[in-house]
Amino acid sequence: MFFDTGKITKLGAEYVQFRISGLEDLKVIINNFDKFPLVTNKQSDYLVFKQAVNFMQGKYLTIEGLNQIISIKAVLNKQNLSDSLKLALPNIETMLRPKIKNRKIKSIH
Repeated sequence: MFFDTGKITKLGAEYVQFRISGLEDLKVIINNFDKFPLVTNKQSDYLVFKQAVNFMQGKYLTIEGLNQIISIKAVLNKQNLSDSLKLALPNIETMLRPKIKNRKIKSIH
């Protein structure tokens, strides 16, 4: 397997799912995407996701850390918070999505 972690499951004739679990597995994926960045707008989602993972390594144990993760969730994949979450947490401010400037593909060699 390319990442030497995770599990691939076939979900029908045309679909597969790649799953990982745990922060150590996430570090493997993050290291790969840091070395070989995405060249589409998904790079923005990746950078937001990476921030959430960093918070999960200790800071999320505080109310401020949890609020930051919720703020990140609000922009991940261009989603918004659900109406019920907005009502429950009215003071959450949506973070700004990073703008992607360099869209050149890095060479493996």
